[in-house]
Amino acid sequence: MAGLSIPFDYRIGYNVQDSRNLKAERGRSSFDRGHVFTGSFFWQVPVGRNQPLLSGAGRVSNAVLGGWQISGTSTAYTGAPFTVMTQGANQTIGDAIRPNRLASGLLTAVPDTGRKGVDYSWFDRTAFEEVPTCSSISVCLPSPHGFQPFGFGNSGRNILDGPGQMSVNLGGAKNVRVREGHSLQLRLDMFNVLNRANFQLPNKYYNSVSGGRITGANAMRSLQLAVQYRF
Repeated sequence: MAGLSIPFDYRIGYNVQDSRNLKAERGRSSFDRGHVFTGSFFWQVPVGRNQPLLSGAGRVSNAVLGGWQISGTSTAYTGAPFTVMTQGANQTIGDAIRPNRLASGLLTAVPDTGRKGVDYSWFDRTAFEEVPTCSSISVCLPSPHGFQPFGFGNSGRNILDGPGQMSVNLGGAKNVRVREGHSLQLRLDMFNVLNRANFQLPNKYYNSVSGGRITGANAMRSLQLAVQYRF
């Protein structure tokens, strides 16, 4: 089934550069993902009474080995988009909150060692230039590329992608029949069982000291044990 991605994202608190030119805010939705994979499975372990394996198990053996279920889910998707911004911009005096874009912003040459976003910037910070500002009517900061002061930055919204995400979750459950209409379930769930580091979006301010660096990650591997009595 074909989907429709909403081209505008006017959320409360979202900074629009020019309220009289909303077309300049046209871009990818903040929830847009280039590729998404999801999968799940459920397996009733065929061991115990009335099962292909150990079907003649005694009461004790069946209680220990029978009634097990294993399930799991997995998700993998490419990174969410983000907007490159200018740190320190003062909109009340006409500063542009987004810079001028000189190149794509994608890193074409990376160091031989280290991790992108951790040891060096996630995107090419030199691909952006701050919109020139003026301290007086005749004293303006120079622009190496000839941009005029007090304009709106030409860098668009949600133009770059952050790091991708992947998570595998597993669960095991043991069902024990207590009596007619009553059962006990012991369950162990493991979230992000591979303990993969799923990094958050990088610092979007290209002119910040930590611009392009990733300083946060989503939840690490965790386990949850539960007991459920059904009747």
